[in-house]
Amino acid sequence: MSKEPLILTDPFTKEENPELFETYIDWEEEERILEEEKKQERRDKRKSLFKGRKNKV
Repeated sequence: MSKEPLILTDPFTKEENPELFETYIDWEEEERILEEEKKQERRDKRKSLFKGRKNKV
C-alpha cells in the first residue's frame, strides 16, 4: 500500500552542462559590499555622536 517516494534527479550531468553547476557568487563584490556597509555604519555612529553633543550643549 505504501508508495515509494518520487525522487527527482537532474537529467544533465556536470560534463553535459557545466553552466548548471557553476556558482555565481562574486566573492570580491560581496566583500566590497560588506566593507561599504561597515563604513556607512561608522558614519552613522559618528553622526549620531555629534548630534548628541550638539543637543547637550
